[in-house]
Amino acid sequence: MVRKNNLPPCEKMHQLLKEYPEAYKYITSPLDSIFGLHTVYVALVRTKNNEELIKLGYTKNTVKKRFSESRYKGKMFLIEVIHEETFPSLGSTMFEKKLLSNLKQYNIKDTDIKAPGKGELFKAKHKDIILQKYNELKGKYKNIRGVKPPN
Repeated sequence: MVRKNNLPPCEKMHQLLKEYPEAYKYITSPLDSIFGLHTVYVALVRTKNNEELIKLGYTKNTVKKRFSESRYKGKMFLIEVIHEETFPSLGSTMFEKKLLSNLKQYNIKDTDIKAPGKGELFKAKHKDIILQKYNELKGKYKNIRGVKPPN
């Protein structure tokens, strides 16, 4: 058992994983969230009130898998993935934040949707503006690497 607290964190982690390889299944997902690749997407969704909206977001999973999560069930339904691209995790969060701030005048603020990401919703009529801004800004974030806090 690794008991030496004076080991550098990297060596300590390596030793612990050698001793407890079953721990991999518990740390893989958080590590992927911290510095793995993420998809930044633009999707057409339907609310439980049958309103079609554009949703921006990022996920370490596929967009389809994201919307199959229990927190979306019965609240928001994926109709179509309009656009998606892969970014390093830190770049994805920075890009999403910049994109949302550049599109805030089109954001739907008054909504009764009780689902995650409700602040990332836009009227479907703004699709072209959203895609234009996405393409205009994405290049600055495609190669930004670093550590982002886990979700």
